[in-house]
Amino acid sequence: CIRDRITTIVNQRNQLETVFSSMVEAVIAVDPEERIISINDATAQLFGIERQGTQGRLVQEAIRNIELQQQIERILSTGKPFEDEIVLEDNGSGDTYLHTNVVPMYGGNAEMLGALVVLNDVTRLRKLETVRSEFVANVSHELRTPITSIRGYVETLLDGALDEREDAEKFLHIVLRQSEQLEEIIDDLLALSRIEREAKDSQIDLEQMPLKSILEDAAEICRPKAEEIGVEIVVDCPDYLELDLNSTLFEQALVNLLHNGITYSEAGQEVVLTAAMMETGGKPKVRISVKDSGIGITREHLPRLFERFYRSDRARSRKEGGTGLGLAIVKHIVQAHGGTVEVESAVGKGSTFHIILNS
Repeated sequence: CIRDRITTIVNQRNQLETVFSSMVEAVIAVDPEERIISINDATAQLFGIERQGTQGRLVQEAIRNIELQQQIERILSTGKPFEDEIVLEDNGSGDTYLHTNVVPMYGGNAEMLGALVVLNDVTRLRKLETVRSEFVANVSHELRTPITSIRGYVETLLDGALDEREDAEKFLHIVLRQSEQLEEIIDDLLALSRIEREAKDSQIDLEQMPLKSILEDAAEICRPKAEEIGVEIVVDCPDYLELDLNSTLFEQALVNLLHNGITYSEAGQEVVLTAAMMETGGKPKVRISVKDSGIGITREHLPRLFERFYRSDRARSRKEGGTGLGLAIVKHIVQAHGGTVEVESAVGKGSTFHIILNS
């Protein structure tokens, strides 16, 4: 009978140890003296320590984190459960945000045996919240600019400027341009949302087709703007290259990149659109590049170029009427095709955008 009870206890202990070790959340159990009773593998990985050898050591010795120590001191002194947060400083890949749930541990005689800390990594959620709040702020800012302008000129017209035909026509043309800008922003937002949704649901139709024809069609769409500025578009693509593409979406991505190159080029310069085979990690790829010889982009802006509404040159972007969504749309179209997009640039030496797809 005693042997059966011992076996039952051992089995239960092994089951609990298995559950404890396999938990995704980091778990730390400490005694009333702030010595570690046990930690799981997730805790060891999170704090970069070895699980073996931590039992019996003071928390502050094994895990050097002042916020964690303060939370353990708080639960041991008050005995009241609470939730809080710990931020692990940037380790090269950004700060790590941990939601902590701290509770006391009691024995059968209601004596407090220590405390249990459960740490849940909420970094991804925090980043999503940050992206969402920044996106809402940016949308509000971008929409407010044309709306404020439209309202201001309409109020001016209502205040008597209608009586001056020349002024009235000038103001109405400004209102028209601003309303067109507003429409472009809304169209780009809807396009971005549609691309993200269809890519997520795998609803984007791909068809094998010659790459050169799509490059030439995109160039033709952009030629009027290029000729207006005095910029030449050059297309160089082998006839044999064929890829699985959604022609409408991929053409839109190329048009966005070409417009970007034309906008930041000067009269007499070229924007070159090329495609060629390459190898990455022993696998054949196709690289489509859009190269300009314009003003270039400073290094600090490169990592954020493909974010929604991010502008490396705000003054010029607004002057040229861009929505700040063009490169974000390019990124999502390319990702929907299973590819990546990269950029190389130096101030005064132009920029080159690369789309890399599986062949």
